[in-house]
Amino acid sequence: MNIKETIKNRRRRLSMTQSELAKRAGVHQSCVSKVENGTTDPSISVAVKIVSALGLELIITDRHDNK
Repeated sequence: MNIKETIKNRRRRLSMTQSELAKRAGVHQSCVSKVENGTTDPSISVAVKIVSALGLELIITDRHDNK
């Protein structure tokens, strides 16, 4: 599952509108819409705000780490 699907599914499970999520995250509703629709990839700072507002955390891993 990618970030747009995770955000959209979690928001719906919480019965939250895009506007409510945007307000909690401190971003514009159009930003949430564009992320969910895959029109744009969020910056890390915006992604952190959105996932935090959904009660999630953003974990970044290095897929190229051979350890």
